[in-house]
Amino acid sequence: MLRFVALGCLLVSAIWAVPHDKIAKIFADMDYNENDVIIQNEIISYMEIYKTDPHDKIIVKERFVRVWMQKYKDTTVMAQHIYSKLDANGDGILTDSDIPILFFQLDKNHNGIEWFEFEKAFNAWYSEI
Repeated sequence: MLRFVALGCLLVSAIWAVPHDKIAKIFADMDYNENDVIIQNEIISYMEIYKTDPHDKIIVKERFVRVWMQKYKDTTVMAQHIYSKLDANGDGILTDSDIPILFFQLDKNHNGIEWFEFEKAFNAWYSEI
């Protein structure tokens, strides 16, 4: 019986470990026109906050991690993990060229990234750490 109680506690803590409110804030921050669908241009605009200069072609990992941690109160490890997930082509560098790939990966029904698609991806990413 005690084993089932402990298992139940683990399951509850695992459910609460996924930051639903945080994911909703990230979605809202990306959804500039507030229509509950994220398009590529909104991701491009959102990513500008992570650039040192608007003309930069690369989002430096250290700056991304620092800004992400401040904005979303994540750990260094989690912010680095999110950076690696946003680096959709897996080359270790986050650039504007990652955005179409990322968009294609998240937009399963090809009508913009809707909340359920976004939440599913970010839940998976947060659960990996």
